[in-house]
Amino acid sequence: MLLRDGNDDLSVIGLILPLKLEFGSGLEWPSVKLFMREAQSLVPLLQLMPADAWRMDRISERPFHVFGFTRPLTPLDWEPVLKRSVLVKYLEQYSYPISIQLGEGSMEAIRLCPPPSTLLPRLRRLITINPSRLDIFFDIPLVSSVTTLIVPGEWPSSVGFARVAAACPALECFCCSSYDRTPSWAPELANALAGWRALTGVSLSIGEHSLPLVLSSMAYLPMLSSLTLCRTSIDVSQGNLTLPPESFPSIQRLMLQGFKLSAASTILCSWSMRAIGMLTIEPASNGSPEDFLHTMRCIRDHCDPLELYELTVVYKKRIIGGWPLCLDYLTSLSCFANMEDVKISGPAESDIDDAACAQLAKWWPNLDTLSIGSHVRHLDRRPCTLTALTSLATNCPHLSRLTLPMTAVVVPPVDITAELVEIRHNSLAYLNVGDAPIDDPAAVALFLSAVVPNLVDVEYEGYDINDDDDDEAAEDGRAWETKERERKWATVSDLLPLMRKKEMQMWDLSRVYYGSLLPGFDHSLIQAEGESAL
Repeated sequence: MLLRDGNDDLSVIGLILPLKLEFGSGLEWPSVKLFMREAQSLVPLLQLMPADAWRMDRISERPFHVFGFTRPLTPLDWEPVLKRSVLVKYLEQYSYPISIQLGEGSMEAIRLCPPPSTLLPRLRRLITINPSRLDIFFDIPLVSSVTTLIVPGEWPSSVGFARVAAACPALECFCCSSYDRTPSWAPELANALAGWRALTGVSLSIGEHSLPLVLSSMAYLPMLSSLTLCRTSIDVSQGNLTLPPESFPSIQRLMLQGFKLSAASTILCSWSMRAIGMLTIEPASNGSPEDFLHTMRCIRDHCDPLELYELTVVYKKRIIGGWPLCLDYLTSLSCFANMEDVKISGPAESDIDDAACAQLAKWWPNLDTLSIGSHVRHLDRRPCTLTALTSLATNCPHLSRLTLPMTAVVVPPVDITAELVEIRHNSLAYLNVGDAPIDDPAAVALFLSAVVPNLVDVEYEGYDINDDDDDEAAEDGRAWETKERERKWATVSDLLPLMRKKEMQMWDLSRVYYGSLLPGFDHSLIQAEGESAL
């Protein structure tokens, strides 16, 4: 059996079948995924040792087995493993329960007789999740052929970055997290990053105190195209972030989560212009509207207007009494006409109204996904109405997903006119209305079925009661109101497919009727439908 990886490189030759023949039902089929693209354990390799050296015990009432050794290991036990392990290119390791686990005694036996350094000489991708209990299994796969190293859990304290840099000098993709609040490890990480000249993608979870040093170390990496930075801690004594001129020469994707807006602005201003395709900024819940406006201007001045297709600027937490998002803060983004995916919300309510939505639709006609404004409301202020859908339908023909907190109390009239035919939008399939008030579900469903006939899902997002509100009566009222709105929007979702079905039935009847009266009507209609689809 020949198996090929995503790069079409020969990965495994005649490996799966011999294992099945040799071990029969004793080797679980899911475990042999190790010999394809991904694996969750080294156990299948260890099962290649002599049969008298190991056993597999089933744990009662649990859906997995435990692998254990029956005697001390010797160097000869590793020889049959080496014949097969040379083929392995991708390995994932997990410390939490999977279908086959390695017993504690087995780990000690391997420590006393470790495998040779050539156990996995062709390994290219290593993913180790929560390796703190599996330090020895972090060491085994660290070979010079590894180009992708991903450690989503906390970085093991016993493994220094200098050791990893020496073992894997050709890394192209590096992902790690650290919840250490002290900056002592930052210089070692910075030195390792600066030495990996082939890096194209980096994802780090670090504290704010480490940001200046770590960022500076990557500023001149020649091939770094994707950078993700997530904040894990705050240090009030952090120094100012400064970067050398023309930093990040190859950057195309940038994601910043939890840092101040000033950090994003500093990074953007460290170069003259870059072909950024994807930009995500999820700032800390602080900062003024002036900071936000400055960041928007930095995006305009330092991101190529023809290249940016995905932009996310979202406050994850609400600030009571915070500044509302309005159109004036977004004017700087009007030059990015090619954007397809836009998600923007401020730290509080939104002042985006129907007129603002119409303007956004003219700025970004190629939108596929749009999420604008905050979902969580402290006040009952919702400037957008259902009328905003008509502007988006007219100017954004490819829009398929829309998140727009609004009010649906007032329903625009639905008249079968030429104007309705022009604004009818067939692409929109998903609509999130926030905590939109609604009185008449049937009227809303009729309007939606007329304007966006292919709508599949309407999602209502209930009001988030303020935990600091001591007014229990107000909380009870909000809870009842949310339940009623949720029920009415569920009715809208139930009515939409029925109305769509009824419309199709009426259309079919009309087609049969006119086809019987007008010879060639069906042929002309099919031809017109084909031209419309183009």
